[in-house]
Amino acid sequence: MRYKASLNYHSGDPEFPAWKQQGHESHLSLHQPLQMKKTLLLFSIVCTSTYMNAQAPLTWLDPVIVNSTLGFDWPRVAVSNSTPIIVWGDFSSGVLLYRRLVSGTFEPEVQLTPGSLTANVFALTGPDMKASGDTVYVTYVDVIEGHAYMQRSFNQGLTFSDTVRIDNIGDNYAQYPSVDIMPGGDPIVAFAKLNSGFSNPQYVVTKSSDGGSSFSADVSATDSLGADPCDCCPGSIVYHDGVVAVIYRNAINDLRDMRAAISHDGGNTFNEVASIDNHNWIIANCPSTGGQGVIEGDTLISVFMNGVNGNQCFLSAFNLNDFQLSFEKPLFNLPGGGTQNHPRIAASGDTMAVVWEQIIDGHRNIMFTYSLTGASGLGIVVDTISNVLPNGYHTDPDIAYSHGTFYIVFGDEVAEKIYLMEGILYETSGIQTPSSDDLSIQVAGNLQGDAITISSNQILNESFMVSVHNANGGLCERHNLLRLETSQSLKLDQGLASGIYLLSIAAKDISVSFKWVIAR
Repeated sequence: MRYKASLNYHSGDPEFPAWKQQGHESHLSLHQPLQMKKTLLLFSIVCTSTYMNAQAPLTWLDPVIVNSTLGFDWPRVAVSNSTPIIVWGDFSSGVLLYRRLVSGTFEPEVQLTPGSLTANVFALTGPDMKASGDTVYVTYVDVIEGHAYMQRSFNQGLTFSDTVRIDNIGDNYAQYPSVDIMPGGDPIVAFAKLNSGFSNPQYVVTKSSDGGSSFSADVSATDSLGADPCDCCPGSIVYHDGVVAVIYRNAINDLRDMRAAISHDGGNTFNEVASIDNHNWIIANCPSTGGQGVIEGDTLISVFMNGVNGNQCFLSAFNLNDFQLSFEKPLFNLPGGGTQNHPRIAASGDTMAVVWEQIIDGHRNIMFTYSLTGASGLGIVVDTISNVLPNGYHTDPDIAYSHGTFYIVFGDEVAEKIYLMEGILYETSGIQTPSSDDLSIQVAGNLQGDAITISSNQILNESFMVSVHNANGGLCERHNLLRLETSQSLKLDQGLASGIYLLSIAAKDISVSFKWVIAR
């Protein structure tokens, strides 16, 4: 179900591709080159959109069940070199598990945590995970010791290291460790440090210069600013070009609006507080929900829940140069709609999306909005992406974006399942194309439907992904290649039947697609 800005909505056949629902036809054949320039906004396939913010349609693949043995709590997702990795926990045992999706197929799930630790995981908090290139970092707290730990992978999540303790805080307690990745691949972590009485929470930041093998002494992010963070609302950290934001919920005089402690020297010192939420929500009880954000250019874009007019998710944009709130708006106003909570955001340039929980007609759903024009385009078109599943208690969503695909995970406490949904974006904007010369990619497929030839006028020394989907949006094959040569052949695992297919090529800063017609 898709909700538009007017709050009127229509329902399309979920098995029918979104680009066909729009009634547009492709004029890009498999043999046509696609030219890209540095000053060009890249539009990569088959149709245009009539939406207000010129959004491209998404094709949603069918939901896939992630878990099969243990746990369904607090799923998180990250993408390492085109490989989606999902980590989640089991509340009763404190075990964390993970699973990789490789070439469209799930590998067996693996226990992440050692038997000596019991991870703090439930409906409020759990692991945090980030990935960049081959590197993956997972952070969590051991509920028995009250200390923060990290486990690392440098092979796209194929294997993870033993635990590394993040904090060095004596008899204090750590809570809510959140991780981001700095240039060069080193982690930076924020966590709430509580005293021995499990009170007076203050967020601190620690960094590693050796790939997470060791961590520096923690630096105060909130105490030095006179802040009073809420003690049971998870915080988060975001790093971009030397700017660090630690997002937390305020608790001074029971004012529960969201704030961000800001550092302009890579997290060495924090000397400014950004008021990213100005609703003046006064409540004595802790609302037990945090916020998250991304930094794009000079703007901190944050998502969070505020309950001043009923629990509702908001989006704000805060300028880090002039320290002014550019705008703050609800993600979705549905007349008669119920509680919203737990928003998460993913972004790459102007392409960004947000997911959150939403109660509609007494059912808990997972909502989704995306934009190709930056934060201002979010919240204009909203999808209920969990409505293809039986009614359940859909909760704790997370989102990652890579190579033209949004990866969304969420739990269902009734079915005790975790679901993964992939939304394939057939147009992208705000892409920085590589090199100073024009890049031309040509693709030719044989009539047997079992081989593809990719030609380029440049060699790209980065991994890329080739995906083939049928006209209903179903994934037929996916292949990860290490680099793009000027000419190379790709043999498919099986021949494709006659029909129309969508062939997508995606690298770090490139996402192009073609229509492939097989008629025998």
